[in-house]
Amino acid sequence: MPFEDGSFDIVASNQVFEHVSELDGICSEIARVTRAGGLLLALMPTSEVLWEDHLKMPWVHRLPVGSERQRMLMKAFRRMGFGTAGIRR
Repeated sequence: MPFEDGSFDIVASNQVFEHVSELDGICSEIARVTRAGGLLLALMPTSEVLWEDHLKMPWVHRLPVGSERQRMLMKAFRRMGFGTAGIRR
């Protein structure tokens, strides 16, 4: 990130970490740009959440990413009019 060490008192992440495959690098950068004693606010969906807001479909995030079951469910929901236009996985 193009910020100096200790640039921020608070770093916030809203439903991002569950999409990141390389967490070590991201966490290191967050630690670098957060001042000593600073805070990280990381919001993540819980298993109780039924609606996946990125895709605008229910339940698809509870299945393994890219699995046949997830693809079939997403296809069915698209046919019913759910989903964000342009997203194809």
